[in-house]
Amino acid sequence: MLLDTTILAEIVSAPKTRSGENTLLKKTMKNGASIILVGAKPPGGFQRITVRIVLFDEVDGYSVVGAGLEGDQRRFYVSCRHCGEYQILE
Repeated sequence: MLLDTTILAEIVSAPKTRSGENTLLKKTMKNGASIILVGAKPPGGFQRITVRIVLFDEVDGYSVVGAGLEGDQRRFYVSCRHCGEYQILE
């Protein structure tokens, strides 16, 4: 799939390399960027990885009982791309 995307094909490592940088669940690109795939079933799956951007798929199937009840209940604000007004991210 990565090789089918023109811009990613230019930076993705060779698919046949057997290094720890290019596995089924982790891909390190030639420019230093990486993609790590983690399943949501194990509770500690996300605890061992520090990343700048997180993407989720099919979130309606995730178990989130009690999510948000722990912690300090911070609110995150984002600016509207049209008017610049800040609003609470929900």
